Amino acid sequence: MENKDDYVLDFEQLKWTKDMSEILMPLKKDQQYAVLWMLYHMDFLDLIDSGKVMSEEEEQQWLEQAIHSSDYILQALVLYKRMKDRERTRKYTSISDFE
Repeated sequence: MENKDDYVLDFEQLKWTKDMSEILMPLKKDQQYAVLWMLYHMDFLDLIDSGKVMSEEEEQQWLEQAIHSSDYILQALVLYKRMKDRERTRKYTSISDFE
């Protein structure tokens, strides 16, 4: 049996849920989806923004998650991140070759 405490929200979580509901309700369904997608994937968006090169293991985990959930936006962003990381790595490698 699952722990009942897993389903108990504290006051701040309830307030956040209410606030988000009020924000999302007037939006069209696709607009709601876009906002929620960003909230659910904030950790990956933070990874893109960090400038940190994604390891092969991280890339594989993100791709597996995206494929499992048929999340084509996330798949595209993972591939974009890979491309940018390779460009960044190649750029810094070629600069250090001249030093």
